[in-house]
Amino acid sequence: MYGTKIKTQHEYDESIEIHCPLCKTNNVDGYPFVYVEKVKWLIVVTIGGKQTPFVKCSKCNGKMISKMSIDELPAYTADELAPFLIRENGFAGGVLAIFALALSFLPIVGLLPVLASLAINYNRSGWQRVVTLIAIAIQFVYFMMMIGVQITAPNS
Repeated sequence: MYGTKIKTQHEYDESIEIHCPLCKTNNVDGYPFVYVEKVKWLIVVTIGGKQTPFVKCSKCNGKMISKMSIDELPAYTADELAPFLIRENGFAGGVLAIFALALSFLPIVGLLPVLASLAINYNRSGWQRVVTLIAIAIQFVYFMMMIGVQITAPNS
């Protein structure tokens, strides 16, 4: 087993007061948790990982990504937290990820949408980030092929 991805979720007991951007409710309880992804080689050696802090709304059960760590959240009021809570998966991120994948086969033209998709989807979990990483891998292969062609091309 090469590159096994292990996903876990660590929940915190105490709630915080938030303004939910999903259901547009003010001063509702939010429950913070951390989503941990670890990539392990042969199930023993950790070769990478990522932690994403989330807050779950008690009214609509929607999940929002927190731009600040879970430990910092209780120190702020709901008004101060509002700009730091974003939707988990957005429509624009999905469209941009598909657009980046479609244009990733064009070596130089595809680089701009791939980088834009990476900027939007990197802190999100789900298929948008996976599609973006595939587009980056395709761009990387094309750039390596271009460098290889220039190195092996005979000088005239």
